[in-house]
Amino acid sequence: MFALNLGLVFVAATSALAVNPRIIERTTPPTTIATVDNFENRGCFVDTEAGTLSFELMDLPTMTVDKCVTVCDAAGFILAGLTGGTQCVCGNIIKGGGTAATIDNCAVACGGDATTSCGGVRGKRMLIYEKTPVVRPSVVTTNIGEWDSVGCFSDSQQNRALHHDGGGSDGQTVEDCLNTCAAAGLPLAGVESGLQCFCGSAVLNDHLQLDATKCNIACAGAPSEMCGGLDALNLYKVGDFAFTSGVAQIPQAMGDWTFFACSQEASSGPREIPTSMNITIENMSVETCLNACSAAGFNVGGLQFGQECRCGNVALPAGAVMDDSACNIACTANANEFCGGRGANQVYFLPTAEFTETA
Repeated sequence: MFALNLGLVFVAATSALAVNPRIIERTTPPTTIATVDNFENRGCFVDTEAGTLSFELMDLPTMTVDKCVTVCDAAGFILAGLTGGTQCVCGNIIKGGGTAATIDNCAVACGGDATTSCGGVRGKRMLIYEKTPVVRPSVVTTNIGEWDSVGCFSDSQQNRALHHDGGGSDGQTVEDCLNTCAAAGLPLAGVESGLQCFCGSAVLNDHLQLDATKCNIACAGAPSEMCGGLDALNLYKVGDFAFTSGVAQIPQAMGDWTFFACSQEASSGPREIPTSMNITIENMSVETCLNACSAAGFNVGGLQFGQECRCGNVALPAGAVMDDSACNIACTANANEFCGGRGANQVYFLPTAEFTETA
């Protein structure tokens, strides 16, 4: 019968470990470097599909923390991020404010140094280093050309404070956004979340001024500048432009015009109020629309979706009458007025208008 010599097995096993360091590497997690040159470890963060930092500069099989920090610093960035052991990403802000993860989630060894960590699973976790001394935007840029700072205002993805999306970029500065809005002919500009830009003619949807501390995110392209916050924007206006903000309502009368009802737009076929008026979205208000209808000789006017104006000489009601709450979108040029709704006309008439017997 074969006899197993446990002593020989133990010696063989320990000898295998001695000559095969990869076995040790798999059982000993890589360490996290605290500082590299003048960059300090900020921690492990959840990486998202949109990206946590903005610019991928290297993907090397021989990646090390030092290589990533060096290339980001040379490119003028204050943040360096590593993920997947080989990928290096740089930027000036952590997008969306960042979601911290436990440091043991960043335990993928660097391709060029198996003893140190270069982040976590690619696309899932990122190890971030920040340049010191830390750059923080100290004050809001108050005057840039003809633009003046108004303050920090609330915003939301569902109901924007400014109606025009200026795009923004991963290299955005305050000046970039102001130039975008100026080119669009809009007197209000707002920067948000470090890399978003919005423009408009009024602060819509009852968004109000916030404490300045709510706007606390640096610009992605200029970390010394402030570019809003999470659901908060730094607002700028051209010169002495007077803008509206606050609660909207349906004006019940406007000169000789009287509010009739909120009525349903046809889902197909001809429109209930036939003639579309050529008014730019940025200038839409109840006054602007009804003045255009009067000038064109119409006695019925309707507004829809906050930015559309239609006129006609049609008998009322033009479409099924709805509850007034269906007309709930503020006018793009006047935050204090509603200008119809989605598929809902906010209808006005002059004394010369006709009504059907069922009106």
